[in-house]
Formats: sequence, C-alpha cells, structure tokens
Amino acid sequence: MLFRLFTIPSIALGVLGSAATLPPREESANCRSVCCDAIVPSIFPSGRVGINCHWDELLDCGFSGQVDSCCEAIVPFGVKDGTGIRCSRRQ
Repeated sequence: MLFRLFTIPSIALGVLGSAATLPPREESANCRSVCCDAIVPSIFPSGRVGINCHWDELLDCGFSGQVDSCCEAIVPFGVKDGTGIRCSRRQ
C-alpha cells in the first residue's frame, strides 16, 4: 500500500520532465485532434494538459467516453498514448 503513495509522484515527475523540453509555440499552430479522458489546468507547462490522450483521426471520442480535444503534442514523444500538452476542448 505504501508503494502506491510514491508511484504516482514519480510518474508525474517523468511526464513533467518530458513536457518541460517543449519549445514555446503559438497556441493553435500545431494543434492536432486527440481524445482525452479529461482536460485539466497545468502550472508547468503553462496552459492545459490532457490526461490519457491518444491521437484520433476518426473523431469518435464520444463513442469511447472521452473528450474531443486539440493538443500540440503527446508526451512521452514518439508514442500514440500519453499526456497531452497545451490542449483545448473542441466544441
């Protein structure tokens, strides 16, 4: 039970460390369609981040119970699932 208290913070540090390497960009310049479980405010990197996001070309987020979003990147880099960076919810 005690190991669970330390697992989440160490995972979060790994994600934030990866996100910190993103260069500053315009908000809508590199926006791509993604599906996320939730979009939440973030202190660093500034803006909003998406939780449990994946690239979505079919735009069927509602079918899986996720939120249709637009994010600049997903970290860690090179994967299809992860934390969305600089996200916004699509209407």
